[in-house]
Amino acid sequence: GQGFGEEALISGDPRNATVIMLSSGELMRLPAADFDSLLLEPLVHRVSLVQGAELIKNGAQLIDVRLEAEFKEGSLKGSTNLPLYLLRLKANSLDHKRSYVLFCQSGRRSTAAAFLLAQRGFDARVLEGGLAGLFKPASKATIAPHDTPANS
Repeated sequence: GQGFGEEALISGDPRNATVIMLSSGELMRLPAADFDSLLLEPLVHRVSLVQGAELIKNGAQLIDVRLEAEFKEGSLKGSTNLPLYLLRLKANSLDHKRSYVLFCQSGRRSTAAAFLLAQRGFDARVLEGGLAGLFKPASKATIAPHDTPANS
């Protein structure tokens, strides 16, 4: 009764798991468009920068789901790094009573992360457009390097 491959559908990356049936059963396939309309869109909620800032002001946690190396190059002030590949392992350590605003570079990985958290009962929102949607290439002044007080 469980699904697999949703992370690859959402992020557009190759599937990263192998699935083997240990007993007889049925395998059902859901086309990407049906997955998006029936499962993804009802679970994943997107927020603008203004809406995200308001959620954070009211106690939501800002999570950067990019890789550690990307996070070290710079991130949004006050964000915590929890890479997508670690999310399944560390989701149980998150507080179910708290809201989460997730972001990555483009919004693809954070959408996958929000879907995974929403499946587990978390209130997870995606920052619309990711970092690429917030900043023009010449304007990185509001992205703070990981080792500055802005990210402590």
